[in-house]
Amino acid sequence: MSEHESSISHRQCYLSWRDVERSLRNESTVDVMLERKILQNRDHWRMILKRLLHVVFFLSERGLPFRGDSCKIGDKHNGLFLGILEVIICYDSTLKGHLEKVLLSQEDNRREQVHYLSPQSQNEFIKECSEKVLTKIKLEVSDAKYYSIILDSTPDASHKEQTTFILRYVSACHGMTGADRVYDIQERFMTFTDFSQKKGEDIAEMALKQLKDWNIPFGDCRGQRYDNGSNMSGIHTGVQAVMRRDNEAALYSPCACHSLNLCGNNAAQCCPEVVTFFGMVQKLYVFFSASPQRWEILQKQLGSSLYGMSGTRWSERVTAVRPVAAHSNLILKAIEAAGNLTLTPEAATELESLRRYFSSFISVLMSSIWIKVLSAIDERNKILQTRAGTVDVEVENLRDLLCDLQSLRDQWSKIWN
Repeated sequence: MSEHESSISHRQCYLSWRDVERSLRNESTVDVMLERKILQNRDHWRMILKRLLHVVFFLSERGLPFRGDSCKIGDKHNGLFLGILEVIICYDSTLKGHLEKVLLSQEDNRREQVHYLSPQSQNEFIKECSEKVLTKIKLEVSDAKYYSIILDSTPDASHKEQTTFILRYVSACHGMTGADRVYDIQERFMTFTDFSQKKGEDIAEMALKQLKDWNIPFGDCRGQRYDNGSNMSGIHTGVQAVMRRDNEAALYSPCACHSLNLCGNNAAQCCPEVVTFFGMVQKLYVFFSASPQRWEILQKQLGSSLYGMSGTRWSERVTAVRPVAAHSNLILKAIEAAGNLTLTPEAATELESLRRYFSSFISVLMSSIWIKVLSAIDERNKILQTRAGTVDVEVENLRDLLCDLQSLRDQWSKIWN
């Protein structure tokens, strides 16, 4: 042992070991410096990604578009995502250095390896966020156990049929137990699905497959809510009937707002005078909105705007009728003032028909009646659309609406006066 301890190789190894030990203690080794550099890079990218994600949250929550016509930093057509980042760098040195580095690579026409600003990265951010939200919702549904499903579909701007999938359930507030526990009704949007099939069997199969993909057992479903279309509400081949073959407890309840709109629309279509009234209200809006000059005259006379008739939400026609009922004399003044403009023969003919109708007694009578009817319907319609609305609340409000409409009938002489 003494010979080994006094050997040159042992002394060299001992000195090397002591040097390494001292370097480790002083954190001056290559490994330590490399690790420190890696940690610095990690923290740097975390700070950048945190800022990018906050912009993603901001745009997503408000339903705003991310991209523009360009992906270049500094281009005024590069969209909201890059545009907001350009505003942030005025106050953030970390993000400023990153964007300047990306801008240099764009100007030199060379590809930056990693920058997380591309449309692909934006889509990945959105996808990751949506999966986090979806996981949270699925946990809430699992805790609640029982739920209801709501389906509706409509074509989008690209003419693809988009089916909206919504789950409704009752969740308990966290941190509360026993008699103090508070429950909230949750109505969560889950996904859009491109689905053009219209048969009840096909739609039901799609819904069941979607629930299976989410690992949400259909046996715990206790309610279905769709519109009144035969493919959805049909008692034999409608979606609700097909779904109940697998789960009898999934009771079907038609959409109250859709039913109310159908009732109002069908009732109004029975009376030619009412059809004419709504047609003239729409024609009045179209005439004045067709020209900035005419709209300026309308604004000067009324001090407010006119609104077009809603094609899908019939109860919202109250917004179109309200200014007509409140300012009938001012509307006539606006029509008279528009007559002093240089109009085409078609426009002049249309203006004359508007003048004759809105100066007639029938227009005043229709406005007086329908502002009351539509206001009562719109008030209930808003209540029926609330998230916390339940079937008993729905029934109670529809009963109150019937009582209000009957009361209007009984007050005919008052309305006439």
